[in-house]
Amino acid sequence: MFLKTKSKKVMLVDDEEDFLMAIKFFLEAKGYNVIYAHNGKEALEKVLEMPDIIFLDIKLPDLNGYEIVRRIRENTELTEIPIIMLTCSTHSKDIFESQDIGVTDYLMKTVEFEELLIVIKKYTK
Repeated sequence: MFLKTKSKKVMLVDDEEDFLMAIKFFLEAKGYNVIYAHNGKEALEKVLEMPDIIFLDIKLPDLNGYEIVRRIRENTELTEIPIIMLTCSTHSKDIFESQDIGVTDYLMKTVEFEELLIVIKKYTK
């Protein structure tokens, strides 16, 4: 008898629709359950679905990524979820601020999709 393993739930938060959908389809093809949000308000609602990992952009139309992280980290039920900033920003101040507020890792949007799989495996059990 084979045991079916529960697929990991990955949350993507980005306002760039094409980028978001490309990652979503790639991860789903690899067997991941993907939830996504286009803005901060939607992200804060969907994070209650308890994803195994979150990929989050800094620049969003309503709340920025830093504020979303702060709010997630305030909820004791969500503090252990790895949050990966996935953004275009190369400014060292953004990297340092991300570390200060509890971001798990920081990736550039030029990331190869295969690298996302490595990061997911690294930070999820």
